[in-house]
Amino acid sequence: MKETILIYSPQTSNRLAYTATILFGQENYKITESETEFENYDGSKINYSIQQLENAVQILPDGLLNEAGIQNIHASFIISDDRYQLFFQKQRNFFNDNIIGFDVFSAVFYIISRYEEYNIYTPDLHGRFCGKSSIAYKYNIHTKPLVDIWRQMIWEKLKGLFSTVQIPEIKYHTIATIDIDRLYLYKEKGFIKSAGGMVKDILSGKFKNIAKRLKVLLGKEKDPHDNLSTTIDYYKNKQIHLNIFWLLGDKLNYDTNLPFEHPEQKETIIQCSKYAEIGIHPSYDSFNNIDKIKTEKQRLETILGKPVTSSRQHFLRMQLPQTYQQLVRAGITHDYTMGWHDIVGFRAGTAHTFNWYDIANEAETILQITPFAAMDVTLKNYMKLTPEQASIIITDLQDEVKKYGGTFVTIAHNESLSGWGEWDGWELSVCPDNYRDYRRRQG
Repeated sequence: MKETILIYSPQTSNRLAYTATILFGQENYKITESETEFENYDGSKINYSIQQLENAVQILPDGLLNEAGIQNIHASFIISDDRYQLFFQKQRNFFNDNIIGFDVFSAVFYIISRYEEYNIYTPDLHGRFCGKSSIAYKYNIHTKPLVDIWRQMIWEKLKGLFSTVQIPEIKYHTIATIDIDRLYLYKEKGFIKSAGGMVKDILSGKFKNIAKRLKVLLGKEKDPHDNLSTTIDYYKNKQIHLNIFWLLGDKLNYDTNLPFEHPEQKETIIQCSKYAEIGIHPSYDSFNNIDKIKTEKQRLETILGKPVTSSRQHFLRMQLPQTYQQLVRAGITHDYTMGWHDIVGFRAGTAHTFNWYDIANEAETILQITPFAAMDVTLKNYMKLTPEQASIIITDLQDEVKKYGGTFVTIAHNESLSGWGEWDGWELSVCPDNYRDYRRRQG
């Protein structure tokens, strides 16, 4: 039986309870406003106040967890000896056996709630918050799972003062995820689009594409993007859990999949669902349109014949808190959008699944967030890496998750898994445990 950690704070709040749950688990702590109860407690204790109380780990509060709404606060890091300290008001910057020299509770809340994304920021052309705008990127620590590092540091502090404390075992998992934005590259385009694509390839001198297109249209070869059966076999053999998110929005500029009722689309979804967990990939404009989310979710539920509760936004397009609020109202209970489009790393500072905290309503929600660490498009188009460089980065990120625990999640697309055209050489580059496979494929 695990020992309950008693946390003393003269003022409790939803933010403090949420942060303690993130760090210790919902059943492993208790918060008290009673100084007497705290002093008389025989177990492990954290003093979250400026008062001097004996025999406890002390964290001096900066006040963020007692506020409501979003304030215009200045946050800054001090980094030394692999110690990451985030300050909001006072730079105390000292440690001893019992004192943590910065408000680590507020730091955890600030990072995992994505507090900085509620402030005014300069979005990219798709309206997204850029990773390069984040405080973690500013200090070049975006590839560090800060919340998980802080969690481990707190447990070690407790263990140093209370010998009966059992530090939780570090557990590591992997999940591979695939977004299906467009099921086929050449098939099922119709005569006019196929002819237009052929002319475009001729004018640009892409004769290899012309030959491939003709072979596909004549039924002599599979479409390059029609690779999900072989991809599933790959993950089956590696015993890696697979989630696939399907775009079923109406055709618009950024939504170019087959119609949701297309027989081949429906059959592919059903076949994939025999191994992979299938979620909805809400379309480009759905991030602020709950009706679109509901309609597309219903389409997938009709195909699968069962409820759909997981999602990832197309183009990773979301705004806080609106998009997540809409997902909750639409019946989504698990989202996989949390990650950056332009850089790799840990947007929420963690590789663990967590419940989203809605700052607008100052409450923890039922929406579970599973963050990802890297996406194929990010590595190739934004970071301009080669497949081998990408594989090394994926391995480094994976090692961070193995060190502190959690679930290592990547995003691929059936386009990149094809290894065709602009994705030549990329077919294994974003897969978990990929680097050995990449080197083997290179001979």
